[in-house]
Amino acid sequence: MTGFEQQNENKLNETDRKRQIAKALHEQALNHQMRGDLENAEKAYLEAIQIGHFDGGLLSNLGIIYQNTGRMKAAILCYKKAIETNPNELNAYANLGSICRDLGNLDQALASTLKSLEL
Repeated sequence: MTGFEQQNENKLNETDRKRQIAKALHEQALNHQMRGDLENAEKAYLEAIQIGHFDGGLLSNLGIIYQNTGRMKAAILCYKKAIETNPNELNAYANLGSICRDLGNLDQALASTLKSLEL
């Protein structure tokens, strides 16, 4: 194996390792969130994102934590990023519609809710 081939293989192994760690962190975050431990769930989600794991479901779940802890702007950004990452992320549309309704942005609330129903 040439030096170039070895470097490519090492990069692939590193990428796979990071992907596995990020998925494990995502699972850990989900478990924390289901138990109501939002602080540790948020930490695990942010760690997964830091590694480069931009899953629509992860971003939507992080948005829920932000919404439940009163950080509405951060929640909206998470929902929008989740939709950008996965345009079929049903929960992100539904959650965005809910938060926009609560904030009085009824046009955006209606558009997001209708999109979630369409999916």
